[in-house]
Amino acid sequence: MNNLFRNFVLIPNIFLLVFIGSLTISNNPLHYLFMFCIVAEHINNWNSKFENNTSDIRIFFPEQYLNFLYNVITFFIFVISSLAWSFISWWCIFLYILNFLIFRIFSSSGIEALENLKTQPSEFIAPDLDIWKYNKSELLKLCQNCSNINLKESIINEIEYSGFLRTDIAKEKISSAKLLLGSELEAFLKDLKSLL
Repeated sequence: MNNLFRNFVLIPNIFLLVFIGSLTISNNPLHYLFMFCIVAEHINNWNSKFENNTSDIRIFFPEQYLNFLYNVITFFIFVISSLAWSFISWWCIFLYILNFLIFRIFSSSGIEALENLKTQPSEFIAPDLDIWKYNKSELLKLCQNCSNINLKESIINEIEYSGFLRTDIAKEKISSAKLLLGSELEAFLKDLKSLL
């Protein structure tokens, strides 16, 4: 048992068992003993799974969540059945069985299905921020040489949100337009503006 499991599962469960036991053991000690055995078995099972499955993050968190829910519902069933013992008596065993079926049997098959999912290695995503910065600065230089103020302002407004400037095609087009002047530059910027 590692420290993480001891601190976050075992000690809180012992506290709850002692606290609930001190409040309800006088009403029906056999029912408390039954719940105590269920929780002890669950903690033992949880600990064995906790030590074995800490490597795969896809399995670890859903499994811990389901174990936690099973534990909480077990305590909830005990508290409700203790309060309504005169009405339901030992019929609460069916609630414990239902809880066991849903959160231990059915959920374990779901966890196994999660384990059997094939993983795919992550693909490297090439950062395109450098291309965008380069294209942005070169396009701003071209806009300074443009005489059409409305065109210049509309391009400057769209530069920050343009996905096209992140491509190599934009880099090639902007590089080829460095020598353009006057009406040729304005025609190029109009064509480029439609791509932004």
